[in-house]
Amino acid sequence: ALIMWLGEQITEFGIGNGISIILFVSIVARFPNSIIRQINNVANGDLAWWVLVLMYLGALLLIVLIVLVNDAERRLPVQYSKRVVGRKMYGGQSTHLPMKVNMSGVLPIIFAQSIASLPATICAFVPKWQNGWVMKHIFDTTTWPYIVIYFLLIIFFSYFYSTIQFNPIEVANNLKKNGGFIPGFRAGKPTSEFIQKVL
Repeated sequence: ALIMWLGEQITEFGIGNGISIILFVSIVARFPNSIIRQINNVANGDLAWWVLVLMYLGALLLIVLIVLVNDAERRLPVQYSKRVVGRKMYGGQSTHLPMKVNMSGVLPIIFAQSIASLPATICAFVPKWQNGWVMKHIFDTTTWPYIVIYFLLIIFFSYFYSTIQFNPIEVANNLKKNGGFIPGFRAGKPTSEFIQKVL
């Protein structure tokens, strides 16, 4: 409850998305110990120096890709029809409707992690279930079934959250009210179907 409140305060005062910042800080706080441990592994000969360099280059490349995907957007062309009001002409301009590629952000990962860890949490309260076949072979985080379930949950929550956050019917109706349309598609239902397909 305290972390949620703190996250809301961070979001409210305009620093950024509070929960994401708290998650980021908790991850970054582990870096110094991890770096020291890896340098010690190289010094002891347990890890080759080139493997360490490749790990850090891979992590850097992954961060760059995450930033690119997070900021990427698909721009749907929108044309506004001309209207004459009195002696003035309004509209007739071309613009675009921005749609983020990663519309759902990190929430699907958080939801998937919560759901995927639920069986282990329940088994923690029932000791005889902790060493059962299902826990060892399906819900252990290092097994393939768990990874597949986790991946499918992320995909499901991505689509689910995107449809909640971005309503194509509402967007199409707003375009229609303001005299806008996507070239090649009639205003209304055809536009909403196209936006849904793009989404």
